[in-house]
Amino acid sequence: MYEASDYIYKLLNIKIEQLKENGILMLPFPTGVGKTYNIIKYIKNNFKAKKIFFISNQLKLLPSLGKIIEDESEKVKEEITNSYLEIPSLFDGFREYFKCIFHQELYDEFEELKELNETIQAYDECPDQEYKIFFDDKFHEIERKFRIKFKNRLNDPDYFMKYKKHME
Repeated sequence: MYEASDYIYKLLNIKIEQLKENGILMLPFPTGVGKTYNIIKYIKNNFKAKKIFFISNQLKLLPSLGKIIEDESEKVKEEITNSYLEIPSLFDGFREYFKCIFHQELYDEFEELKELNETIQAYDECPDQEYKIFFDDKFHEIERKFRIKFKNRLNDPDYFMKYKKHME
């Protein structure tokens, strides 16, 4: 693992140096070669010199702040923590807060909320990471329909007042 990981880190540095300003680097390496380990190493070694954006479609695929700052001095931990921003994806955010926004009347009115709930449950129960992509795609398709339908309803003043009462 060390030799392969060392190679990945060297390759990562070479590829990043070759990027033009505002470039994007994709790391299409297979699971287990050390992508996350080497990204953490790269972040630790370069966070002061440049902005680093690590983007993933799921929060659980990102290196956690705890992992990034472990084994660092208190000063470096504070510097990294102050430079770190984590923004959940639409899927992660909706999944996390689905129960907080739940209102039976809305759930009954919008079939899409039922479908979103079923999709999230299927995603959570699916052991195959490759197949979870299907549920992620399905989630975005249904969420888009729900958002359009809900936005159209909120444009109706009577409906808006009815919904506003639910939120109070």
